[in-house]
Amino acid sequence: MGYADGVVKKALKTCSRCRRNKIKCDLHLTRPGPCTACAKRGVECVAEYVVPHKRSHDLMGIIDGVVEIGMITREISSEYSYLVEGCTENVVDSTRHRWLNSVSKVLKVGEEKYVFFTLSDGTLTINNCSLKVEEIELALKEFGQLVGDLLKLYALWEVDQQVVSDTIVGERSNRYCLMTLFENDELPLLLCLLNFYFDIPGLVYCRVFDLILDEFCVMALEDRSAGRCYDRVTLSKFIVGRKGHEGGTHFNGEVFVKKLTLYLFYHVVLYGFDHYMDCFFDRYIRTLEQVRKKINIEKNWEVKWVNFYIKIFDLVGNTVSPVCFDKEEFAFLKVVEYDMELIWGEGNKTDVDLLKACHKNYQDMKSLLKSSCTRVPFLKIFSAQFVALNVILAHNVGGEMLEQLEELTYHGFNVDHEYETRNGDDLFNAGDKNDVLRECQGTVEVLNVVHKKVFLRQVNFEDLDLLQVVVEALSPEGCETLRKRCCCKLIESLFEKVVVEGMKEEVDISVREW
Repeated sequence: MGYADGVVKKALKTCSRCRRNKIKCDLHLTRPGPCTACAKRGVECVAEYVVPHKRSHDLMGIIDGVVEIGMITREISSEYSYLVEGCTENVVDSTRHRWLNSVSKVLKVGEEKYVFFTLSDGTLTINNCSLKVEEIELALKEFGQLVGDLLKLYALWEVDQQVVSDTIVGERSNRYCLMTLFENDELPLLLCLLNFYFDIPGLVYCRVFDLILDEFCVMALEDRSAGRCYDRVTLSKFIVGRKGHEGGTHFNGEVFVKKLTLYLFYHVVLYGFDHYMDCFFDRYIRTLEQVRKKINIEKNWEVKWVNFYIKIFDLVGNTVSPVCFDKEEFAFLKVVEYDMELIWGEGNKTDVDLLKACHKNYQDMKSLLKSSCTRVPFLKIFSAQFVALNVILAHNVGGEMLEQLEELTYHGFNVDHEYETRNGDDLFNAGDKNDVLRECQGTVEVLNVVHKKVFLRQVNFEDLDLLQVVVEALSPEGCETLRKRCCCKLIESLFEKVVVEGMKEEVDISVREW
């Protein structure tokens, strides 16, 4: 054996001269002396040493699998240990019954910071904040219907897709329920949905989102096995879920990337372009490009579905000329193209083209023009405002959209979408006597008593039809209020052109004719 830099090397069975001349060598029998061939010729017999082959990839895969199973087992064990600690003998029978019939899960959201999810009889408790299960199911049902509407619209607009059937739409619409997400350990997505539909005291959700995305980027770019709060196995479990999936749950694997893409995409659908759209492109997509992670979009319809809408979001968010979809443009893109030419002052389409596209687009997006009692997602606000402004525009041009003007009961401008935001120095605001987390010599104690109640975000619709919106915009105060309700840059620019400038021109023309 040879030694170099602390590495054990193995001697080859033949000398360098015999290998070079391709002759028989018996060095392994004559060692430490020269081989027979070199001894006969009286030349130096040089033996060489090499590093033994490393373990095979199959063996390494087995080891990684055993490590993953061990970590999952430890996590399950810690969860049950937590439940046992909560069921102490000195509590009253009713409290004992509640804890014995509850299940808890933990999501780490920072150094020594945790979010505890406890599901018991009719209540989900997040730290010391309680939510009614029936209200959660109501909100998640609204989200499931939105996902179903997006899938149906994709099936209508994307002519090449052959996967999105009624069965797929129903399956995807129903999977976003509390029990499915909770039991499958998809806690980040569950927290995303709960934060959108509920006012959770003290929670600064944007920091949770940034932490999860940062952990993925750091571990992927720097090839680390663990980040600040999660390792690869834990993050994969939270994103993909505990239950088995075809293709496995390996970090940066096909299933993991698909589920993480959906997780980030839903933030844009719910919360809008600000911050979340930039994170999707500047951090997530750029990270995938740097690690040269390629996804076969054609074989993965869910990623193809997200990619379809992300291209539309990018077009709408940047207000640039329409991107190429490699197919004949559908009504929505034709209307967007007309709107952008109107905003830039470069319109070249005929009134007939606009009327035809607006009629078709109105029918296509009708499913997204329904109001609800819960907080309205960004995508539904955008759809309602986009359709409403183009109905006004088409009516001013051709005068054939009066029926649609009267039909639009929800148009995105008849509800105040400003929600309370909390800006604290910590993930959960400190100093409150009801705080559930107490740091005690490096440990976290969870109180059994719940002090705070979480309320479902509800909206009140104003009795304001689309014609009244136009009238409101004629006054400075009303115009400023409506301008603040525009959900994105494209809608704001379109509002100025169609309602503010367009209606003033109509009024001026009427005054001159009078």
